[in-house]
Amino acid sequence: MREKEAGMRDFQTFSERFPGSPWLHMLYGDAYMSQNDDRNAEAEYEQVVKLAPNLPTVQFQLGFIDFNRASYAAAEEHFRKEIATNPAFAVPHLYLGATLRRLARNTEALPFLKQAVQGDPNNPLAYNELATAQVEAGKPEEALRTLREGEVRFPQEAAFPAQLAGLLKRLGRPEEAKSEAEKATRLSNSSKPPRPELQLGLR
Repeated sequence: MREKEAGMRDFQTFSERFPGSPWLHMLYGDAYMSQNDDRNAEAEYEQVVKLAPNLPTVQFQLGFIDFNRASYAAAEEHFRKEIATNPAFAVPHLYLGATLRRLARNTEALPFLKQAVQGDPNNPLAYNELATAQVEAGKPEEALRTLREGEVRFPQEAAFPAQLAGLLKRLGRPEEAKSEAEKATRLSNSSKPPRPELQLGLR
């Protein structure tokens, strides 16, 4: 409780001293996002863009809002702007790739998803999205390699053997598919519920 009260005082002090600061609008936007209030969050982030268009993460946050409402063309524009000004930030590459995939532009999505894996190799979602795009782009052998890598790096994640089982079955390798399916079942029965970060669009 004391920490929350101290945080509110700091927020109020910042607001009083720097009423026109883009960082203030960024803080308000983040606060609205934490409450799932996308409309007000978007309004605050748009104020940031007017004041400081190259401020890190603001374009990503706007793109994230558009992604969640399935406004993929708008999301693509925001993610590309974020990557242009903040290229080391891996998450916009992941979400741009995911956006392009949802627009059925899988081949175009691949370099961004590969960059997402390289930039954040500890994010299982990046491997999942890359493998899915590789399959949809007609590159099943590349998808197999990606899923195998993911399975080794994240041995407790049932999603990887589950995806491998489906892909191996499609490739006419039923015994391997059966083995992976059994592994996925064991992991699903013994593990905790999937982490929220394994699903795009969750906050």
